[in-house]
Parts: sequence; C-alpha cells; structure tokens
Amino acid sequence: MIDHKDKELFRLATQGVTPLEYDGIRPDPYRNKRGSHAPTPRRPVQNDKSTLLSPLECTHYTLDRSFIPLIDPEATLHFQRGGLSLKQIKKMKQGLISIEDHLDLHGYTLEQAASILNNFLTRVQCQKKRYVRIVHGKGRNPFLRSGKGARTTQGGPPIIKSAVNQWLRKDQRVLAFSSAQPNDGGRGAIYLLLKIKRPNG
Repeated sequence: MIDHKDKELFRLATQGVTPLEYDGIRPDPYRNKRGSHAPTPRRPVQNDKSTLLSPLECTHYTLDRSFIPLIDPEATLHFQRGGLSLKQIKKMKQGLISIEDHLDLHGYTLEQAASILNNFLTRVQCQKKRYVRIVHGKGRNPFLRSGKGARTTQGGPPIIKSAVNQWLRKDQRVLAFSSAQPNDGGRGAIYLLLKIKRPNG
C-alpha cells in the first residue's frame, strides 16, 4: 500500500507534466523503437528429398585404438574383404581408378590422425564416394647424429602408417586398400575402396 510520503514525492516529481490523451489504439508489443514491426519469423526451408541422406548412410564409427603393431616403413600394404573381383582389385593396385577425394595425415599426432581419419571416412561415405587416397607417410625422418657427430637420416618408426593399416582392417566401412603407385605417394599412401551404405542396410 502506498503511504502519504510516497504520494507526495510522486506529486512533486510530476508537477508540470501533461498527461497524454488516449487515442483508442492499443500499443503493439511487437513494434520496435523505429516504428516498424518486427519481421515475421520465416518457415524453415524444406530440403529437397534428393539432398537428404539416411542416417544409415552417415554412420559414425569409432576406430579401434588398441595395441598397434609397428610395420616396416617400406612395407607394401594390401587388404581386401571377400566378394570383390580380382579385376577390381588389380585396377586399384595399378592406380587405374578415379580418385574422388583424398586425405593427408602428415604432421598429425596419433590421436589427431584417428579423429581426422574417422571424420573423413564418415564424410566421404555419406557423399557416396568409393575410391579415395590416404597419405600416411612412412614415419618421421629427423636428422640424427652418429657417435662421431656426423649427421644421418635414420628416422623414427612409421606410427601413422602402422595405425592406418590396423584401423582400416577393422573398419566395416572399408572393402579394400593397397599401397599407391609412385606418382600418388607410393608406399607412403594407399588407395581405399569404401562400402556404399544404403538405407536398406
């Protein structure tokens, strides 16, 4: 309840103020300061059905990061699942395929490479790409000093190459892979054949 002092203060504060006449128009709560109405919210755009992808086509897997056996830096990699034709595998080995995308894993840590490779495989499979190239390198090659101080080029183990070889063999999205031709990275890269995911499995 308003007491006498508050009423007196309000009266003093409003001396000389002329009250506005009511024009019969209700105030618009959506009218902004400039006098224009706020924009009407737009309906969400309906995507063309041809651009929508089934969740089955974009399945995101987790790469197996268990113990990774190291392989020789110059090892030729090859893997294939059953049911593929010899002609198809031969063409892939010879590089007689159309590469639709590629990924270079140079410069990444093992943890980063796992995440980047996984996201890459999810994306290209979602885009229904079959043949891709992955550059994994053949290991670090820092200059080391021998006992006499001479510099050599003996390097570290091919960790990323070994991991890629291990991961892809266990990944159900992968049908086959093999080391690339010299002009595509040689034993520091692979050609990869992906399975196409369809809505019916």
